[in-house]
Amino acid sequence: MNRNNATLYSRRSFLAGLGSLAISSPAGIGAQRNQVVAPSSPPNPDPYAGKKKVLAIGDVHTGYQHDSVSHALAKIERLGRDSGLFVT
Repeated sequence: MNRNNATLYSRRSFLAGLGSLAISSPAGIGAQRNQVVAPSSPPNPDPYAGKKKVLAIGDVHTGYQHDSVSHALAKIERLGRDSGLFVT
C-alpha cells in the first residue's frame, strides 16, 4: 500500500470514528434541543438610515491598475460625503 492510500484510509477511519462519536455522545445533537435560549438583543440599527449606499469597486485582480481608478474612487467617496446623499 503506498502512502496516498494509507493517508486516504486513515482519514476515512478518522472521519467515521468522529461521526460515530458525535451520534453516540450524550452531549451531541439531542442535548441541544433541551437548552433554553435567551432572547436575542434587537439587531443593530442602521447608522445610515435614509441614505443610499454605494459600493464602489476598483478591481486590481489582474495586477494592473489604471491611474484614474484611485482618483475616481476617491471622488465618488467625497461626493457622497459632501452632499450627504449617499455613503460609500
